[in-house]
Amino acid sequence: MRLKIELFGIIVYFLSLKEINLRKLDQKLIDDLYSNNYNLNEISLTNQSITSIDMNTFKNYKNLFGLNLRFNNLDWFDSKVFLHTPNLTNILLGFNNFTHLNSSLFYHMRKLRALDLVSNRISYIEPDTFKNLINLQVLWLTTNELVSIHWKTLNPLINLKTLMIGNNNLDILPENII
Repeated sequence: MRLKIELFGIIVYFLSLKEINLRKLDQKLIDDLYSNNYNLNEISLTNQSITSIDMNTFKNYKNLFGLNLRFNNLDWFDSKVFLHTPNLTNILLGFNNFTHLNSSLFYHMRKLRALDLVSNRISYIEPDTFKNLINLQVLWLTTNELVSIHWKTLNPLINLKTLMIGNNNLDILPENII
């Protein structure tokens, strides 16, 4: 597949693009990349001031295994945004503005191994949010506004090796967390 990008007045052609790492580029370029290369393994859209993501944004990216959306202004996702990306293994959502996570957001993410939710404003995680994340090994919830975590929230995470929950307002921890 051939991808044509104009950047700073220079036209660049990519014949086999496997990774995109965009920082502070305009939205048109991002849209052009989305519509022209469906074989991406990783997408990094950091520092883009993105506030929301439509449910069809990643619809054509079945091969996507890494998604970095750190340092944006995201505070909400359509609950089906990850429906068409079953192969995602790493999602970085740190340094955004999420306040809570709904129970269906990660429902189809059975292959997910690492989830970064660092430095958001998460105060509540619905008990079934991580229900199907049976392969999750790393979960970063550091520097949020969590006061408690329901025991059902972490119970399905049978392969969890690293849980970072420091710098929150936790009063109550589930018994199975230690």
